[in-house]
Amino acid sequence: CPYCGYAEGTPPEHPQYLTPGTILANHFIVGTAIDMGGFGITYRCYDTTLGIAVAVKEFFPAGLVNRAPGESVVGLLSGDKQQQYRVELKRFLMEAQSIAQFGKAKDIVNVYDFFEENNTAYIIMEYIDGVLLKDYLEKQGRMQPQVALHIIDLIISAVKKIHSKGIIHRDISPDNIFISSEDAIKVFDFGAAQLNDSAEGKNCEKVIKVGYSAPEQYRDKSNQGFYTDIYSVGAILYQMLTGIKPMESTEREHKDTLKSPLQLGIKIEPNIDRAIMEAMAVQPELRFQNIQQFEDALHSKRIAEYPNVKLKKKKHRRNWIIGAVATAVLALGVGFGLMNTVFKTENPVFDSKLSEGKIEVWVENQTQKTILENIVNGNFHQKDVKSGDSVTSDWVKENKKIEVDVVDVSEGAPEGTDTESLMETKLDEAQKAGTMPDMFLTDNVEDLSKYDLMSYEDNVYRALEDKMDEYLYLTDYKDYYKNMKEMPTGIDSLFLYSYDLDGMSFKLPDSPYLSVKGPSISIDEIKKNSNDAHIMVPTEILASVAVLQDDACFDAKDGTIQPDDAMVSNLYQLITWKDDAQGKKIMKNSSGVDFGLCGNNVLANRSIRTALEKAKQPGDVTISQRKLQDYTVHVLTANDRMLIQYKNAYAICADSSSNEKNACMRLLWTILGDVAQRNYFGENDAPFPINEKAFEQCFSYNSPLTPFKKMVMGKKPCIIIGRGNRALRSFGADLENSFQGVKSQEAIKAFCQEYSSKKQKEEQK
Repeated sequence: CPYCGYAEGTPPEHPQYLTPGTILANHFIVGTAIDMGGFGITYRCYDTTLGIAVAVKEFFPAGLVNRAPGESVVGLLSGDKQQQYRVELKRFLMEAQSIAQFGKAKDIVNVYDFFEENNTAYIIMEYIDGVLLKDYLEKQGRMQPQVALHIIDLIISAVKKIHSKGIIHRDISPDNIFISSEDAIKVFDFGAAQLNDSAEGKNCEKVIKVGYSAPEQYRDKSNQGFYTDIYSVGAILYQMLTGIKPMESTEREHKDTLKSPLQLGIKIEPNIDRAIMEAMAVQPELRFQNIQQFEDALHSKRIAEYPNVKLKKKKHRRNWIIGAVATAVLALGVGFGLMNTVFKTENPVFDSKLSEGKIEVWVENQTQKTILENIVNGNFHQKDVKSGDSVTSDWVKENKKIEVDVVDVSEGAPEGTDTESLMETKLDEAQKAGTMPDMFLTDNVEDLSKYDLMSYEDNVYRALEDKMDEYLYLTDYKDYYKNMKEMPTGIDSLFLYSYDLDGMSFKLPDSPYLSVKGPSISIDEIKKNSNDAHIMVPTEILASVAVLQDDACFDAKDGTIQPDDAMVSNLYQLITWKDDAQGKKIMKNSSGVDFGLCGNNVLANRSIRTALEKAKQPGDVTISQRKLQDYTVHVLTANDRMLIQYKNAYAICADSSSNEKNACMRLLWTILGDVAQRNYFGENDAPFPINEKAFEQCFSYNSPLTPFKKMVMGKKPCIIIGRGNRALRSFGADLENSFQGVKSQEAIKAFCQEYSSKKQKEEQK
């Protein structure tokens, strides 16, 4: 056979292998076996439909199944092993789905199809014509530093994609990486991966690769995270540079004698040497916590530290904090001032000296104005500073030289105005008049390229880099704000609010989802149990829910919508729900104006709680068909992922004076502090704090939303939206306004086609 080398009439190498020539799914011709592992057999095959060679992985878990020579059907062993087989088969299919989501990624093996047949299952993958990194290393030995660093950049790029989907690979090693060309690698074999936090996602094969597996992988009940893969990537780079496979990580726990590449005489930059050893730290907390940090260190964008130095600093810092806390209790903001000033002496955020002046900050509504003014008065212009705290005292003295004018751009707008669209309109007017604010919220500004804005790369972002573990989802910041000219200060998500209603006169039942267990509910679960469900979907989140269902229609990095057939279908379903619920308004207030509550459920962000809490107050209800007794909250998911939206992002105008820009940076840094972010707690119209400490504390005041805390702190997989919030919101409104008569799927498709055509013409201009 020209594709697999099989000589006709030759028996399979192993009696349990499929016989070459066997046909799968009517068009895959089985060839010779490539490999057999504990959970499967991989074959070279030929796809008669596409006319290409493919790799086919057959689910064949050792000890649970058998197969007679020459047969195709797999036989199951009896007893408890049958149940174990079914669990592991489900996991195998989940593995296929997880890899398939990478599409045609150039650095991760592509999955074309998967199916069940012969009482087992098969994954159809691309056949990679290349050299295993393992074989290359055995043949070539030590690589030149520039070659090793080039290959590790390619591997890191793949790992970044894997981690972005919430997957921990747990088997990054030279025998799972193909070098397919000088500028391309392929990572494969997700059999050991932790795909998500579900029972099936965690039910993965335990694989140990001596030299590459982190110490926590040897223990059955240890916490593992992205840092587990970082150890493996560091170990691979170590071997490529030195020609020596690292000693087993568990040996290093007892006595760490591993010498760094520099100590072995390898001529590399000291920071690269430190980065490799930091990635391979025995203690997980001393490693880089995300792969971006490792990449930045290798490219001199971040100062790396040897683990022993980092440990000493950590102990010193812990002792320092204990002492600092004693001086901080008399003033809420003192800890903020000390923690964020003492250790950041080289950054303009902290070093700058301010002169008397004034900055103007634009926000979108009264709630945002109230929050920001509270932060200015209580934190930025902190009143009570302990006399012995000279660092914080100097910081606050500098800040007090600056008057902060917070402007609500919606103030005075006529009733019925879409206030969230006002910001961009006001900015355009100000730009023409030469009266731009110094700082403004960007959430609802669709085109920021019109304005000259300051980059946060060498100031606020650099100050955050060493504190990324104190913030939620900011490790992905550079992926979603490529020009680094916006800084989010909060997050939000999508929730299903289910109503417990009171009143027998109106024929509207309670929500059927009140008793759903667990913190989340999937769109599929809603569809399956939709009897007696009347689900309101506000116009402004229609597109966001559609993106959660299938994110192929949205470029998260550019914040642009790219409608496709799946989006059309999902939008039609959502609009059908919306129209059904709108005919069932449940409550009006004392003025006869409804709260916007319809049906017995609503899909919405956090902000809907303002209306829900008002509706629960009996004094507000005089015209009511159905009184809202209470409600439950579940985080909305699709494909086991929730949606995370960056919120309350600020930009600083580059045309402002140096003094004004420095003052704005100081104010933004203050907003990001955990003490200042407590101002987000009591306002339902506000986002959730992006500071992790403040986020956890937030739910003491917002207990109905605790499911979101469980999902976030449990590091559940998510889709992140940074740029594009306004585009998504506008898309839903424009779609609703486009309907003339029947809201059909054809009408939605026509709108989407017109939208795409319009955006394409705008890009050409």
